[in-house]
Amino acid sequence: MPRSLKSLLRHWLSSLCIAAAAVPAFAAPPLKGLDGSRATVKGTVVAPPGGQVVRMPVKQVQMQPNAIQLNKRAAVAYKAFDMLDPKTKQPVSADAVITLDNGKQMKAGEYYAELNRLEKSLNALGYSLRTDKKVNLGQSRINPASFAKQAQPLARLRKGAAPVQMNQINSQLMTSVAKSSMGKTSGTFQVQGIATPVTATFVPTEHRVEKSFEHILGDPSIASVHVRGNVKLLGNKDGVNTSASAAGGGSLISNSVDLVRASTEVSSTRNGQGRAKMNISVLGQTLYNFDQSGNLNTQITKSSSFDVPFKTTIPVGPFALSVTVGAKGAAGAQFKVITTVDGANEYVSATANFGPYLNAKVYAQAGISLLIVEAGVRGEINLVDMSMNVGGGLMLRYGGGELKVCELIISSYHLEALSGSISLYAKVYVPFADDPEYTLNLFNWTGFRADADLYNSLKVVTLGSRPLDDVRAPITGGGVLTTR
Repeated sequence: MPRSLKSLLRHWLSSLCIAAAAVPAFAAPPLKGLDGSRATVKGTVVAPPGGQVVRMPVKQVQMQPNAIQLNKRAAVAYKAFDMLDPKTKQPVSADAVITLDNGKQMKAGEYYAELNRLEKSLNALGYSLRTDKKVNLGQSRINPASFAKQAQPLARLRKGAAPVQMNQINSQLMTSVAKSSMGKTSGTFQVQGIATPVTATFVPTEHRVEKSFEHILGDPSIASVHVRGNVKLLGNKDGVNTSASAAGGGSLISNSVDLVRASTEVSSTRNGQGRAKMNISVLGQTLYNFDQSGNLNTQITKSSSFDVPFKTTIPVGPFALSVTVGAKGAAGAQFKVITTVDGANEYVSATANFGPYLNAKVYAQAGISLLIVEAGVRGEINLVDMSMNVGGGLMLRYGGGELKVCELIISSYHLEALSGSISLYAKVYVPFADDPEYTLNLFNWTGFRADADLYNSLKVVTLGSRPLDDVRAPITGGGVLTTR
């Protein structure tokens, strides 16, 4: 990045409205400065996030009876296996101890009783341990058409054709914007040094902006994801307020959980009162809560890893598998807030840089109580990768007999969810030929993806209905509070 551009951006951040801090997706790195350097707060390097882990206790859940669909065929006539030694193929007594292929030993009578029970159940479904090799016994009732319909709105999202570029803004140019906008209450106008046209509008008493998104994807009976984000701006004759929030979570085996919630709110009033709030929680546990008043310049990075396990029984035909399925990952947020009251230059401002992120994968483990059967899991699901990058701010200027609210906001998000596959298997140790294996496809999907701008704007709003004496009322300002 050219040195002049670095200086321009640093000057812009320290003096008034807004800059959007880059938020790398899928990880929890230290907060970066706009020029790519390690970010600092009054000369102190912000340390990388710590190793905090939030774990939920294992919860016993029940899979819905209609969640699994078996691939039934015409029934096969049942015929019991003769009681033979697996090694010698000679008849043995029920009390004789035999050794299975996995090295385990058991009485022949117990082994063949279990083997014949499985054979009879498989025969009813149209399968047989005598002839089967690798068989897909069924799959979860995920509706591909429903998933494809859910993907359609995401496919229409995109990055803006002409988003506001941060390197076109600095405090001097914003002052030029305010001066150039005097008398303009509609349309667009150009300001020297700014390529992006500035929009001028008029509102009677206040300028209010609210933009949000929400996606609910997948099938909650097996695996689903919900994410949402919001940004709000409010400016009136008394001051300005900027806020943003985001949340993400999912559902496994019909059990929903909010993995991360994060929010920030910054305000600055003409009587000299600045205030900032920041909060982040993972699995309902608060990682960080900040609420301070004064002229603020605060930068925070917080993150945590998490583990959310569930335990259930999933039938794979005649095989009742004990399955632990859960979500593991990391969540966090980066915050930078600034409130400013400047009586000499007749403005107040409130800015927030906000970067929440969430990364989670689905894992599974399976077992079975039968000695003659081996059970397990193959595959992995990327549950969700989400990052949101919001830079929002307002500046209230009250010079020249007019109230002007300067708005600059850049908000975008990245989302990838529910890609991959997970299948369960059960392999039976038979006394002849190769051991047959039976599988159940629990989840298989190519995934959802979105990269979109939520709202990009460079605007100057003229406020009406303002008593001039109140506009010119003196303001006060405090010191600077800096925290890490």
